[in-house]
Amino acid sequence: MKDFAGIKGFIRRWLLLFALIVISVFVIGSVVGGEWDRTAFALELLLTALVICLLQLPINLIPVRIHWLVYVFNFVMVLCTVFLFGWVWHWWYTLADILNIVLSVVPVFAAAIVLDMIIVRRDVDTINKQIKRRRQKLEEEKHI
Repeated sequence: MKDFAGIKGFIRRWLLLFALIVISVFVIGSVVGGEWDRTAFALELLLTALVICLLQLPINLIPVRIHWLVYVFNFVMVLCTVFLFGWVWHWWYTLADILNIVLSVVPVFAAAIVLDMIIVRRDVDTINKQIKRRRQKLEEEKHI
C-alpha cells in the first residue's frame, strides 16, 4: 500500500488506526460480554461514514468556481445523510437529539474544511515555487 504523504497522510493513518481499534474493542467486547448495542452503533457510524464518502465522490468531480458553495453543499449532504441514518437507526427522537446531531457534525466538518484549506494552500505554494524555478531556469538558459 502506498504511504500517504505529509500531515494529511499522518492524520489519515492516525484516524484509520483509531477506527480499527474502536471497532475491534467494540466487537471483542460484544463477543465476550454478549452486549451488542455499542457495537451496532459503531458499525452504524462506520456505514454512515462510508455512504458519506461515496456521496462525496461525484460532488468533488463537479467543476465549481465558487468553492464555498461546494462546502455548503457537502455540509447539507452530510447533515441530511446523518439525519436519514439517524432516523433509520433511531438515533434521534426529540429536538434535543437533532441538536446533538448537528453539534456533532459541525466540529468534524469544520475540522475537515480547515485541513482541506491548509492542504490546498500548501499545494498552491508548491506549484508556485515550481513555476518560479522553471521561469528562473528558462531565464538562465536564455543568457547562455
